[in-house]
Amino acid sequence: MKATALAAALLLAASSAGPGFAAAPGPIPGPDDAKAITECLARAGNLQGGCIGLVADACLKTADSTQRMGDCEARELAVWNGWLNRDYAAVKAALKPAARAQLTLIERAFVADKTRRCNFIATVNGPTTMNRPSSEECALHATAEQWLWLRTFLPAR
Repeated sequence: MKATALAAALLLAASSAGPGFAAAPGPIPGPDDAKAITECLARAGNLQGGCIGLVADACLKTADSTQRMGDCEARELAVWNGWLNRDYAAVKAALKPAARAQLTLIERAFVADKTRRCNFIATVNGPTTMNRPSSEECALHATAEQWLWLRTFLPAR
């Protein structure tokens, strides 16, 4: 994706992240969360994976319980998940039928794999209050990485 197209996509992502989250269950991203991630992505070049966890990590510095730790992870997850859902629909709509069918299979496999991987944490750890923050962090990273991959297929705007 060319730099100007990337900048435009990131700007669109930041500007459209907020309102769509109101109906989402769980912690709602703060007004500057999408903006902070978008600005990081714009600066990161080919190292955009380093922006994953930016909001959660800052929030975790003041989290005083495992519940609040999980909320920090879930808050950032809501940003990436909103972008993933929005852009999945845009990419899918622009594809030819064979590619659309393949993308559907890829997305189903992603959801199943993310669920298995993130549930594995509780299997390994057993019953502990740290399972929620760890599972939320797992989902955050998987979802963000999926969006970073998916958006390369966005149609030019």
